Amino acid sequence: MTTETLEALVSTQPPAIGDLRTAGATLELRDVNKSYGGVSAVESVSLDIPSGAFVTLLGASGSGKTTLLRIIAGFETATAGSILLDGEDISRVPVHRRNIGMVFQNYALFPHMNVEKNVEFPLARRGVARADRRRLIGEALEAVELTGFEKRRPTQLSGGQQQRVALARAIVSRPRLLLMDEPLGALDRRLREALQVKIRSLSHDLGLTVINVTHDQEEALSMSDRIALLAKGGLQQ
Repeated sequence: MTTETLEALVSTQPPAIGDLRTAGATLELRDVNKSYGGVSAVESVSLDIPSGAFVTLLGASGSGKTTLLRIIAGFETATAGSILLDGEDISRVPVHRRNIGMVFQNYALFPHMNVEKNVEFPLARRGVARADRRRLIGEALEAVELTGFEKRRPTQLSGGQQQRVALARAIVSRPRLLLMDEPLGALDRRLREALQVKIRSLSHDLGLTVINVTHDQEEALSMSDRIALLAKGGLQQ
């Protein structure tokens, strides 16, 4: 994950200041299609996701789930169809203006920055005042149970702790929507199960709308309010 990609995830506009709880966005996908050189990766996907829901896109490799998530995030542009966030068509809105948080499987933390600086990154890019940054960072780290880890580098943390730092960075600026691309895939079974509970509880407590991508059926069943099953680029059930 490059610095440019991470910077694309943060807006130039300061977020409203307050606690981390937010009203999650509604998301509507309308006949979303994506093709590469005539090969269809996503085909006529329509889906309604209510505010505060935890939805998992479940499917095998090549099913189109990650491509669909990248279209929602803005890293990919749909060939056809529309994406409505709280009723606003964001299909052609740049990544950095969508106010969407994202957690990646490989954590995507800056190794030369400590925990505090990693979590601060989106706030600094948005021009949030330093005094407000400190409070928001503290709230985010408390939410993921990492208070006291501010000065540690990513290399001094376990895999589970690194993923919680990535989660804190994703929620610190109170996004309307949180996207997660197989965030637990690199962890062992015990850590995966513990973080499944933590992420599900945190998303509920903060009121977040969450879209999670996984190929793990057990993970999908344990975390989700709803599961969208994809195969060959299409929504099956």
